[in-house]
Amino acid sequence: MLPLMVEVRLENVTHIYVTEKGLKTVALDDVSITFPSGKITGVLGPSGCGKTTMLKIIAGLLRPTKGKVYFDDKDVTDLDPQKRNVAMVFQFPVAYDMSVYDNIAFPLRIRGVPKDIIHRKVMEIVDILGIDRNILNKNAKGADPGLRQKIAVARAIVRDADVLLLDEPLTNLEPLVRIELKTKLKEITQKMKITTIYVTHDQAEVLTLAERIAVMNIGKIIQYDETTRVYEYPIHEFVGYFIGNPGMNYIECSLNEEKSVLECKGFEYTLNRNEVEVLVKYGKEFKLGIRPEHIIIDESKSDKGIKGKISLVERIGTAFLYHVEIAKETTIIAKTYKQIGLREGDTISITLPKDKVRIFDKKTGYRILP
Repeated sequence: MLPLMVEVRLENVTHIYVTEKGLKTVALDDVSITFPSGKITGVLGPSGCGKTTMLKIIAGLLRPTKGKVYFDDKDVTDLDPQKRNVAMVFQFPVAYDMSVYDNIAFPLRIRGVPKDIIHRKVMEIVDILGIDRNILNKNAKGADPGLRQKIAVARAIVRDADVLLLDEPLTNLEPLVRIELKTKLKEITQKMKITTIYVTHDQAEVLTLAERIAVMNIGKIIQYDETTRVYEYPIHEFVGYFIGNPGMNYIECSLNEEKSVLECKGFEYTLNRNEVEVLVKYGKEFKLGIRPEHIIIDESKSDKGIKGKISLVERIGTAFLYHVEIAKETTIIAKTYKQIGLREGDTISITLPKDKVRIFDKKTGYRILP
């Protein structure tokens, strides 16, 4: 039996932790969000931003200080965890002191599911996750971290939960195991159409797995949209910097309305009249943002573009990062996968494609254009 496809909705949820001394910490601040049924949604943000608190509230392990939680149209805010049919996988996997098989079968046995159905479901999930059948009778306590996490995922999925909550499940795994399990998770959740909420601080994971991303910071959801939209059109400079490897470049600029340009440190950026009319409503001070991989490096070293000196060359995997100093205390990072033979100390020209430039309000950090 496939799980029901449940839409999870939070309405104006606030959660405040209070210490024994009466000190208050706002973990979630008036959060409203809908997680679509049968899809994988990513929740991305730095440590301490409220991600895990949100999952615990959805699971019923915490009751929000304010606000409501709905599964479809049913208010489950006060519903006990065991009545929500939610499965949760944590960062540190739990393996019970029993065989691998019994670990996976455990949630079905406590519900009184017949043995033949238990066996069929366990073997099905074992094969999907690539767990070796020859180790099913071995004690799970001695398993390596990768296998323990596979067991935890299998135990969560085998119970036909309506909602699957994943709290940084790949963080402590070896790189190759992480890649394998990430692929398996996507296959399983797509096949079974489980409403899945995947919490992480690792952007590579969430960009690979999720169809939509909620980016959080300091207890608030800053942006919630399709993954490509979040990456290409960050609503706030925090999103642009947090997502990306490395994040978006930001250059401080001042609006010169008469010349229709942004006067940035090291260059001028030409605006059309419509852009000027929009920006003038926000004042004079802005930040120009562009992702490192969108910057065009002029290999011919011509006089076109923005002049700068390479202060540092980094290699990250197959990518090259060129730190280009365009003015005092202003450096732009350009990213390319081509080996173009530039060295530290070389003077080069770079171009910022207009369709890739984003302009943010310096005061609020929010994107204005486009």
